[in-house]
Amino acid sequence: MDRPTVAVLGAGSMGEIFASGLLRAGWVADDISLVTRRDARVRELLYSTGVTATMSLSEGATGRDIVLIAVKPKDVPGVLQEITSVV
Repeated sequence: MDRPTVAVLGAGSMGEIFASGLLRAGWVADDISLVTRRDARVRELLYSTGVTATMSLSEGATGRDIVLIAVKPKDVPGVLQEITSVV
């Protein structure tokens, strides 16, 4: 069965839990992308999960079937504004 591709925007505790849960449920790392604000976290996530990680919201969301937003409520409007053109 083909699974949808997923972007998790926000790779803090909640975002990493989402990604880990998807991996445990059978998703392959190539079908998941994580977006974080810190460059060092990009490398951490790649090492710990094997999932593609980026600092660009647009890059992370582009071409994904599902986009999960895992950021603080105050940051949601800015995230939505930035990804509007790619989702």
